[in-house]
Amino acid sequence: MFISAGAVTAASLGVALTATSPAYASYPVTSFGRYEATGTATAGSFTWYNQSVGVQGYVVDSAHVPGGSFVEFDFYQGDTGLSLQTRSANAETTSFNFTQPGPQGGITKIRIRVCPVSDDVGECSLWHELVRP
Repeated sequence: MFISAGAVTAASLGVALTATSPAYASYPVTSFGRYEATGTATAGSFTWYNQSVGVQGYVVDSAHVPGGSFVEFDFYQGDTGLSLQTRSANAETTSFNFTQPGPQGGITKIRIRVCPVSDDVGECSLWHELVRP
């Protein structure tokens, strides 16, 4: 058997070749809820990306609340308010799945509460504050 001097194989060097899969970043996830107020509730999770935050969950409105219910998400970087988002339901359970863009440095805090549409502050849940892990 003749092998040229330049022909070297991985097997002849005793090197194992393995397939590698691409690297994917693992982003922290924080669960929230179940937060409740008169006739309504919400729960879900936040995925903390580099700058933005993914928001997944649901808001439920019982048929006993006239006008429906909503959940509010108040996004911050430090103590600076960035954006307020709402998702609503009316005599149903409504799922939501959205990504809130953030500035350089990212979103660092989210306040969340759930309310009946009557918006009587006494009927809303307390604000719940979650910070980036």
